[in-house]
Order: sequence, then C-alpha cells, then structure tokens
Amino acid sequence: MTDSYVEGIRNERLFTFYFFKFINLKFSIMNKKFLSVTLFSALMLGTAGTFTSCKDYDDDIKDLQEQLDKKASLDDLNAKVTTLQTAVDEAKSAANEAKNKAQEALDKANSTEGGVSEADLTALKKELEKQIEKLASLEAVETKINDLKEELEGGFVTDEKLKDLAAEVDALSAQVMSIIGHRLTSLAVIPTSHINGIAAITLTTLQYTPQEYKAMAKHADGPQTDKDSEGTFTAHSKTPVLDHVNKAGAKPYTVSTDKNEAYFHVSPNMGVRTEDIYMPSFDCIKSENILTKAGATISENSPIQPTDYKIKDNVLTVQFKKTVAESINEAGGHASGKETFYMASLKAPIAKENLTADEAKALKENGTQVYVNSEYVRLHETKVAPYIANARTMYNGNMGGDFADEVQTDGEGRFYVHYHDSICAYESQANDMIDVYAQYNKVLDLKKLVEVCTTEIDATDHKKHAELEKYKDYGLTFRFYKATGEYFTLGGPEGNSNKTDQQKFAEIDSPMNGHMTSKVYSLDGVSATAVGREPLVRVELVDTVNNALVAMRYIKVKWVKEEGMREIGFTYDDTMFKYGNFADKIGTVAMNEVIYNGAKEGGMTKQEFHAVYTDAGFDAQDGVDYGKVKLIKNTEDGVESYNIEWTLTHADIVKKYPVWKNHEDMVFTKTFFWKDPTKAYPTLKITLTRTIYKPTFGGYGYDNRYWKKNTNNTVFNVNPVVYGAVEWNPAWNETTGHILTGDKTNNNPTVNIYTDLVTVSEQRRAVNLATGCMGNPCTSRIRPLRIVKIHILLHLIARCTFWNSMLKSAW
Repeated sequence: MTDSYVEGIRNERLFTFYFFKFINLKFSIMNKKFLSVTLFSALMLGTAGTFTSCKDYDDDIKDLQEQLDKKASLDDLNAKVTTLQTAVDEAKSAANEAKNKAQEALDKANSTEGGVSEADLTALKKELEKQIEKLASLEAVETKINDLKEELEGGFVTDEKLKDLAAEVDALSAQVMSIIGHRLTSLAVIPTSHINGIAAITLTTLQYTPQEYKAMAKHADGPQTDKDSEGTFTAHSKTPVLDHVNKAGAKPYTVSTDKNEAYFHVSPNMGVRTEDIYMPSFDCIKSENILTKAGATISENSPIQPTDYKIKDNVLTVQFKKTVAESINEAGGHASGKETFYMASLKAPIAKENLTADEAKALKENGTQVYVNSEYVRLHETKVAPYIANARTMYNGNMGGDFADEVQTDGEGRFYVHYHDSICAYESQANDMIDVYAQYNKVLDLKKLVEVCTTEIDATDHKKHAELEKYKDYGLTFRFYKATGEYFTLGGPEGNSNKTDQQKFAEIDSPMNGHMTSKVYSLDGVSATAVGREPLVRVELVDTVNNALVAMRYIKVKWVKEEGMREIGFTYDDTMFKYGNFADKIGTVAMNEVIYNGAKEGGMTKQEFHAVYTDAGFDAQDGVDYGKVKLIKNTEDGVESYNIEWTLTHADIVKKYPVWKNHEDMVFTKTFFWKDPTKAYPTLKITLTRTIYKPTFGGYGYDNRYWKKNTNNTVFNVNPVVYGAVEWNPAWNETTGHILTGDKTNNNPTVNIYTDLVTVSEQRRAVNLATGCMGNPCTSRIRPLRIVKIHILLHLIARCTFWNSMLKSAW
C-alpha cells in the first residue's frame, strides 16, 4: 500500500512537470495531439460517456429538422381547420336565417290569412326540416372540429400521428363541403383603390399621339455628358429634347385592354369553384355623391363588361374591358359642388348544378336565372401617357433632371432613366454615356433592358411615373434596330482620332427578337476584337393595334471581355494576438497564384494584368471594413513588382471585439476593388481574411503558435494572457482601468506573471512586469514553480492518475 502511495505521489509530481512543459494545452479531441497514454487514459476515465461523435450531431440536426417540418405541417393543418371553422360559422348563420324565414312562412301559411294549398304547406314544412337538419349536421361537424383542435394543440407528434391528423382534416373538409355544397351565397368587393374616400375598382387607359422621327441639329448646350456614370453631367437648357414629334395631322389615340382586373371575396369561403357560376356581368349606374341604387337607371355591362373570370383561394378574379369610347370619369363631374361618377355591381349567375328544384324548374320554364350580386363600388378610369424607360428604373426612388434628362443611381452607378436622344448618343465620346456593358461572346437580350413607364395625362411632373408591367395587353411592343448612321467615338479619355465605325461591331437578329451579338466587320462568329467597341441601338415603342410609333430612344452598348464582377479571396495564415499593428503583404507568390491567376479564366500574365488594371483603378475602400490596404510597387534591377499590404491596427481589433475577456477567434475581413478604367474587363472584388487567436487553455498537445521555433518547446513567443481576472492579474483590471494609466479602453496585454505560472528569464528581469510587453516581443523561459490557482480540471487529471495507480496496486 505504501508503495502504491509513493507511486501516486510520484505521478502527481510527474504531472506537475508535464503541466508546465505543455502549458498551452488545447482541449480538443479532434486535435489528436496527446501528452501521453497515461494522461489520455486519465482524461478518458474522468470524462467517460461525455464524448459525442460528429455522427451524433448529424442525428441531432436531422431530428431538429424533422421537428421543424412537423411544426410547419401542424401549422398548415391548423390553418385548414380555421378555414373549416369559418365556413361552418358562415353556413350556420345562413342556415339559421333560412330556417327563420321558412318558419315565418310556415306560420303565416298555418294562419287563417295564409291561403296556401296543401302542396305549398308540405313544401314549406320540407324546407324548414331541411334547414333544421342542416343545422344539426353543422353542429355535429363543429364538435368534430373542436376535438380536432385539441389534438392539434398537443404539440409534438409522430409521423404516423401527423398522417392520421391530415387524413382527419381532409375527411372533415369533405364532410363540410357535402353539407355546405358549392353554391355561391355572397360576393364582397376587394377595392383596388379609394377615390375621394370611396372604395373603387380602377382601369387604365393609354393615350398618345402617333410619332414620327425628326432629325435634329446639334444641341446648342450639349450634348449631355456623363463620364462613365461618375463624372460631370450637363443637362439640356430646354427640355424635353426628343427626336420624335407628333405625326402631321394625327389625333390622339386611346388604347384600352380587355384584361383589367377586379377582385371579389366569395362566400362560403370554401367549396365554391369557377364552374359553380356562369360568366358574370356588371350592373352599372351613374351616381351623384352617395346616391343609392333606388331611382337610378341600371345599365348592364356599360361602361364596362367582364371578359373572363376565375375563382382561386376563395377570391373571384374578373377580367373586364371598357365598352364606351368616352371617358368613364364623367365630364364636369365636379360642377356645382357635386361629384358624378359610375358605380358597378358584379352579378354572378348560379350554375344550374347548384340550383334548387324550384329554381331549376323556373329556369327551364321561364328562363329565370338566379344571381348573386356584390355591393356597388365606384369605377375610376386613369388616363396615362406611355414612354420608354430603362429597366433599372426605381419608380419610388429619387430622380434628378427634367423629362427626358432624368438620372438615377443604383448599386451599379448612375444611369439615364429614359436613355438618350440620337444627338446625345452620336455626339458622345469614347467610354462616355455607356448604358450597358455586355460580354462580347454572349447574346445580349435587348428586351431585358427596357420597360414601359406611364405618367398621368394631367400630371405636371414626370417624376411620378409608374411602371406598366402588362403593356403587351394594350398591344404595345418594342422593336430594336442597329442605328443606321456611322458612329465614330472621336476624342474621349484616350484621345481617339481614327474614324472607326462602331456600328460595324454588332448585329441584331430581328427587330422583334432583339438579340444582339458582337460582330467584327465581315468575320463570321464572335471575336475578342470587338472588345472595347461601342455600338448604338435604336429602340422603338410601337402600338401594334394602330400600327403607330409611340416613342423612340437610343441605347449605347460597350462590348467587354467579361461582364459583371469577379470575386477573388485571399486568407492570411492564422496568427496569435500581439500588441501593435498587424501589417502583412500579399507577396510575389500570392500575387501570381491568387490575383493574376484569378483575374480571368485561365489567368493573366503580369504584364497583361497591369495593362488592364492600372494603378489608378486600385480602389482601397478606406473607411470600409477593418484596416487599410495599399498597393506597393518595388523596382529591383529594372523589374517592377507589386505587393498588396493590409494593415490592421489595435483600434480596428477593439472596434470589432470590444469584450476582451471572451476567448474567441477574432476574424477580420477587408474588401477592396481593382477596376479597369475602360470597363472592358470586370471589376475585381478582392476580399482579404485573417483570424487572430487569443491565448487560451483549451486541449491537448503543443500549440506551436506559442513557442519559439527551434527551442524544443521551451521558450515562449508570447506569455499567456488572463482576461478579466482582477485578483490574479492587477495589470489587466477592467474595473479601474490600466494599473498605470487607468485607461479602460487601452486593453494593454501583459505577461501572466501574477498567476505564478511562469517567470521571466534572467536576462529580462529588468522589464517592469506591470507595464507588460509594451509592443516588444515578450520572450521568456519558463520553469516549474509552486502551483497557485491552477485549473481544477487539470488537478482532476492528476488525481485520476493517482487513483489509477492505487487501483492497480490493490488488484
């Protein structure tokens, strides 16, 4: 026993020695760096049953996802049950009303003043019994619904139980529909707008005068200039400047559509299908202010008429058209303080399959149809003028300039809302007023660049324009043509003087298709020779119904090597925290392997890269993310080399991670751009990433980041730091600030000498320990000392080793 006890003491001493030798242990079983079989066995003994495999986590995640899926399914079932309850409530209300009417009619028939036949009396009794029986069925179903609600409120369910509940809901839905039937009982309008406080359904009519091209002289004050969407902008002194005018002798056209839409809620809220009604109609009246239907003349389908209808999700959508030439809005409707306008009620015929026997008989014998009418709602017609708009237009965003000089700015830069007139386009210099950068070896779909905007006829400000998404319903379409005149990009930033016709570098398959491809004179197929060329496109908005020109604008396209943005990422080696700045470079190797190679598919040569991505195009994005980047050029023996340096300051670190006592990996990124000034090549978006570790006691094995190289793990690069432990380390006192300065924001890391774990080597004793490293590398030689306040877990490991030896001796 004595030998065993001595063996235990020996083991404890050995542990103390090993503890200091492996001071920065990492508590991570995945690291697979173990002190020794003895220590690993001791840890396994003290933590048996606590290790969890990755597979176990996968199972947990899978189980959690299944729980979420079941929760979603339960929510769906609850929603269906709520719909059932609403349908039953509405049906009970209707049945009660019908029962009361039947009872009233029967009571009247049984009285002396009734004067009804025996057959009529029998029919009345039958109707009353029918409604009573329907109410009883609905109440029975309601009981089942309440029981189902309780089951659904139970929380967690198995897959099998979920299927059973879904089957119950489906069966109950079928039962409710069998009781309620598919007959429409009421319609409620869903207003699309309110006019002067009155609910309304609206329709939009286009109005324009047919246009024709008219050549213009050069602008006296222009043309407009916009240096690559970033420079100066000169608007015309007189606006709008258009190279199309009203056609001689032409009168304004009005264009309407038969696909205007109005919406109505149907009741009951389930069971009513499109086939349960026939084509509806509109009962229309003229109203003065709040004039009711009484005394008004009802006009069927005038001034509007349904053209199609569909019921989906308990909403009846009715498409309709205008049936009169004049405006629906009454002329002089505001005279004498009165407002005159049309109102309409939708009238939906009930399908014969849903009629009662008497109703079916009346329909067959007399043609008497049964209808359900909505309430009356105001009709309002909006007359707007259509025009060509840039597909990038933000209709609710700020817009500068007058029509048609407006400009907006989005994530890609500034752009023209209505593109250009012909003079502005043809007088623009190279790399100026580019609307679209298109990849030379891809098809450019011109239809995706345009849309139709509208402005109310009486509006004085075009900034209130809106998009007309369904312009094709009005018979409008776009036509695209390569501008016929020669276009020379004289001048520009490169001082072009050669007369190269840019129109020789593009072709369009057809005006209707609008598919544009690059072209190099008479060569077949695409060629990179087209890169940098800037052809012009004429786009026309055409009314195909009246065969008339509505508007015309010009788009300037530039062929580029690659469109969009190319992203490049570079990650620095992980590093330990130190006091001071972290300044590291992307050196020659990384410049070649990451930057030059990532600039395009297959990489670029250094010479090619810097010819395209000039120093002027280096956008460091100062003030964004963390730290600063700069381009460094070195010239050695006449050869110029490039590096990129990222400097991360202590202030940057504290800004992102202000709570220093948290033992967390500190991850920083810096994003900057390298641009081709001509935009022939894509902008490079370069993201740098680095992770800085704080010293931490966390697992087994050597962490070589702590140890000086070639010292056999005996000399530290940085002493371990303790955060937020005032009584252990007064130099790191977050309560009162720094021990010397009292500055709480200056988290000056200090050597962890106060934990009595390490001591400074003889040659460093002159350093004032309370002031920390002060930016100098704190190299110290450690040696085992008396243990004070060591982690309890490490003591447990030693004890486990001791008791393990005791047990072996006992056996």
